[in-house]
Amino acid sequence: MFIRRKQKILLVVSLLVIACLLISGTFVYFEYYATKKITPLVETPIVIDDRISPLENQGLVLEVLRIRHRGLLDKLLKPGNSWKTNPSFYFISNMDGLEYASKDVTQHGRTAEILFNTWDTMFEENKIMKDAEEEQQTSTV
Repeated sequence: MFIRRKQKILLVVSLLVIACLLISGTFVYFEYYATKKITPLVETPIVIDDRISPLENQGLVLEVLRIRHRGLLDKLLKPGNSWKTNPSFYFISNMDGLEYASKDVTQHGRTAEILFNTWDTMFEENKIMKDAEEEQQTSTV
């Protein structure tokens, strides 16, 4: 009787091992060896709507980042101390009839004329913004 019981246990264990091998073999076959159909990627064309949108705010921004006086080298090469006097200047921009002068500064209800007194306006940026007319396609700067 003891031998029969041992044979039954051996038979059950061997059947479990065979079942595990069959399941893992099937998985390996379908995962690695089965041919997969490769579908070509269909790229949808990107359509850009470049029409002027009604009921959208349209504007123009002019940003002056740096103005540099290139005559500094000529002043340095001349004898004397004329290079010590900084030039004073301002710029005027015209965007679709809106004239902006950089010397006219308004802040907290006060207006003053402030000129650039330097050879280089680095880190003294100016940003001028203007709303465009509805459906206006081009602007003149």
